Amino acid sequence: MAAGTLIDDKVTNSLFQAYFYSVMDEQKHMLIDGYPRTIAQLDDIFRLAEQESRDLLGIQFVIPDEVAYERMASRGRADDTPESMQHRIAQYYEQTVPVIEYFSTHSQMIEIDATRSIQDIAAEVSKHI
Repeated sequence: MAAGTLIDDKVTNSLFQAYFYSVMDEQKHMLIDGYPRTIAQLDDIFRLAEQESRDLLGIQFVIPDEVAYERMASRGRADDTPESMQHRIAQYYEQTVPVIEYFSTHSQMIEIDATRSIQDIAAEVSKHI
C-alpha cells in the first residue's frame, strides 16, 4: 500500500466473492466501489454476475489528474507520498482504463463528473440506480 500498488487479483477476487456470497440474496443489490480495477478482476465479476443471473451497471467517476492528486494529498495518509500518488495514477491508466473500455462495450456504463460536491455526485448516482 505504501508503494501505491494494488493487491493481487487472486486475493482481491477471493475477498470479493466471499463478501458477495455472504450478503447477497435475490432481493439485494450491491454498489461496489473500486472493484474491478484490472481485467482479471473484471473477468471474475462478469463470470460471477452471469453465474448468479445479476445485471451490472458500471459507474465511472471522471476527474482530472490534477484534482485526483490534490484530493489524495489532502487526505493526510502516510502512504500518499508524491511517488505513490504518481504510481497510483499511472496504474489507473495502465490497468483500470482498459477495464473501463472493456466494461463499457459489454455492459451498461455511465460517466459522472466527480469534480462536483459529494451531494451532487450522490444524487446523480441515486438517479441511475
